[in-house]
Amino acid sequence: MSTDKGFLDFIPDDADIPGIEICMEDEDEEFIQHYSNILDFSKIKKLKFDDPGVKDKIKFTQWIDLFELKDAEEADFEADYTLSYVDFKYLHKYKELPLHLTITNEVLNGKFYDNFYNKMNVPLNACHFSHRFNNKKMELQFFYFSMERMILYFDGHSSYLLYPAEYLTDKESPLYVILGLIKNYRLPLVVKNKIYVVYRSNHGFQKKPFDVKKRNINIEDNYNDDFPDVSEDIIHKLNDKKKTGLVILHGEPGTGKTTYIRYLASKIKRNIIFISPDMVHHITSPEFIPFLLDNSDSILIIEDAEPALQKRVGDGRSGAVSNILNMTDGLLSDCLNISIVATFNTTTKDIDDALLRKGRLLKSYKFDKLSKDKAKSLLGKLGKDIEVNSPMSLAEIYFYGDDTKGEEFAVRKTGFGFK
Repeated sequence: MSTDKGFLDFIPDDADIPGIEICMEDEDEEFIQHYSNILDFSKIKKLKFDDPGVKDKIKFTQWIDLFELKDAEEADFEADYTLSYVDFKYLHKYKELPLHLTITNEVLNGKFYDNFYNKMNVPLNACHFSHRFNNKKMELQFFYFSMERMILYFDGHSSYLLYPAEYLTDKESPLYVILGLIKNYRLPLVVKNKIYVVYRSNHGFQKKPFDVKKRNINIEDNYNDDFPDVSEDIIHKLNDKKKTGLVILHGEPGTGKTTYIRYLASKIKRNIIFISPDMVHHITSPEFIPFLLDNSDSILIIEDAEPALQKRVGDGRSGAVSNILNMTDGLLSDCLNISIVATFNTTTKDIDDALLRKGRLLKSYKFDKLSKDKAKSLLGKLGKDIEVNSPMSLAEIYFYGDDTKGEEFAVRKTGFGFK
């Protein structure tokens, strides 16, 4: 071990050396932005749309007065740098730059926008918006609400409230009216039976929620006798925010790994973020760290995780493995507080040994086919009186005879299938 010291190690604490300033103050080590009380959302009073005075304090103005595109150059500016364009137009109209408040989609319930538009009786000439129909539902792509010296803008990923600096110190200003309304539409920190899918956009890494089909999954009926206790242990450890680590679920296709993930979604009191196989390589990207910081205290689900977890031939290990080690038991684990559930179809013999160490590995379980007795019992409960001569997977049981070619069972695609 090296005992070399750097230059500053030899300087006494009370040294007075020109040109060198040694900060010895006992300051909080957290980032400054975590402790800003300039705008304290926790102290803002909740307001409802029908509360007295709410509608009187919000004055709508014509959208075109602020955002009229004068020429093709301005149109290109707006298309490429929308928020900067809004600042540009605001400066020209009001002779000052606005302050910004960014509200992410994870914070604000989508009903707020519909209720704001309808209950505030927003004039059509005070807003500008665009919709997209994806053959299933109508989605809002973007909108602007133009108010007197305030703008509420949604770009499809986040909302931005622009306002004059003087509103910040006036608790009766329209700014605090808007924030009071928003406070009634905050999304819960954790939503059960939802899994968030990671995707990459021009704004970086984003996540989009989808509802997990609620299924009454009986663990004792659908898995072998040793699994209920294992499941309880997994749930307990994943719900404990003081623990971080890795859960490995492996076994042949059709043995119930994905079914169990759906079950976990109803039992875990933390947000679940799904990383599809084609997104696994992004774990090694430095750009992925800010996304994880914004989603601390979550559970990451990595499906078909073999490429991320397998041993590397030769010296060293893959970047994905190194990042997973840091996230679950390294320096990053202290600030991320994230646990990972990895599923794959192979055995653990190809997995990097460092991932399997005690303290880092919360649980590892191999899903096997149901024993003959368990399979026969489950088939009976499904109304299928079939003689069972060998162990059967859940896919074989649930889709027994569900084919047109005479096979014993149909081969079905397993997993979430987001590829």
